[in-house]
Amino acid sequence: YEYKVMLDFQVNTYTAPDSTKPFGAAPDWQKAICFWRTV
Repeated sequence: YEYKVMLDFQVNTYTAPDSTKPFGAAPDWQKAICFWRTV
């Protein structure tokens, strides 16, 4: 389908605007991945 990875982010490294890490306890393998496909 020719999807492109736009973002591959390990969630436990995310820092919220209030300087907290709401997903800090998530395992290292857990990610948020955004794909893009041009149609």
